[in-house]
Amino acid sequence: MAYGADVAVLNGNVDLVISSATAGQEPDVDSDQTAQLEWNNWPGTSATKKITVQTNLASPNFTLKVQALNITAATGTSAGEVTLTTISVDLISSIPAMTSPDVGTCDLRYTATATASDGINVDTHTITYTIVDE
Repeated sequence: MAYGADVAVLNGNVDLVISSATAGQEPDVDSDQTAQLEWNNWPGTSATKKITVQTNLASPNFTLKVQALNITAATGTSAGEVTLTTISVDLISSIPAMTSPDVGTCDLRYTATATASDGINVDTHTITYTIVDE
């Protein structure tokens, strides 16, 4: 990773499959927490940064959410679980200027949900993470 307000996804290819349900209930949720996010805001720019996230898929068949978990100390604040759309939303805020080339990291938990009326389909998302001034 180069330095100077960068963001990178590690282990980013994730497959979620909703394949089970209890009779009379909606299908079970599927989630995955194998991907990580890594970022920096060095060399110490004065601007606090945030990381936004969005998908390229304009009309998904199912709901896909992501959450930043286990953020390294003092390197940002999670917005909690956010639903992915083609409009960027804040995922991590309050990323301070860093005084050394250390990086912030977190785990990414993706969660897919469906309803019985959604039927059988496949969604393929390209997720974009962007670090910008807050």
